[in-house]
Amino acid sequence: LYGNTASANGAGIGVYGTAASSATFDLISCTITSNEVNGQTALGAGIYVNGKTDACTVNLFNTIVSGNKRGTEILDVNYVAGGKTYNKNSIIGLSVYTAQGEVVSEVTFDPVSMLSSLKDPNGFGYCSLLGNNNPARNFGLASDDLILLGDNFDPVIPKQILTYDQKGNHRSLPVMGAYVGD
Repeated sequence: LYGNTASANGAGIGVYGTAASSATFDLISCTITSNEVNGQTALGAGIYVNGKTDACTVNLFNTIVSGNKRGTEILDVNYVAGGKTYNKNSIIGLSVYTAQGEVVSEVTFDPVSMLSSLKDPNGFGYCSLLGNNNPARNFGLASDDLILLGDNFDPVIPKQILTYDQKGNHRSLPVMGAYVGD
């Protein structure tokens, strides 16, 4: 999800849940960047999570959510009224998360120097990972781990979906995001 704008909450994604109707949203191997909210009080340029009494959950696996803003302020993921996320082998903002959902200390992600702008925006677009020291190249999930993850969903997510990036490249290395590179 790239380059979306909204005057209210959730330029990239907005997830809402209530006590009567809870919501769970799973993102696997996605890149959410360069989205912007314009309203003075708008939140969640990347992802906005709003759920009463813990009724709304977003699970991030092998996903990058970074470089989303309101003006100059970074607003990658915002939670309201009990909404929550679980981050596994993912990046939110500058923070890199392990498989256990813990922040990797002394490792940061910089969306400006580590993520390219959208390539081929008039067709099949993708954002490339930049730099050899990019944590998105080392802290993600490779094919075998993605297959195990998919086996835990009901229905099971087929390996043909999980083990290739958006351009059809095989996910043989532990790379996060929608595009692993050619």
